[in-house]
Amino acid sequence: MRSSIFILIILLNILTTATSQENKNYLDRHKSYKLEQEFFENSLYGATRYAYGKYIQAKKSGD
Repeated sequence: MRSSIFILIILLNILTTATSQENKNYLDRHKSYKLEQEFFENSLYGATRYAYGKYIQAKKSGD
């Protein structure tokens, strides 16, 4: 009985950790925008222009 409760607690902990890791990545809607700002700050203007273009197209399409 104790071992089954212990296993249940461990499984719940693993599942909770796995979903919280996934949520962090999927909730950052402006991740690409932040990356583009980083490109600009590092004087990577060609990459910035390309990335901003993709970001704007995604926003126009409703993504």
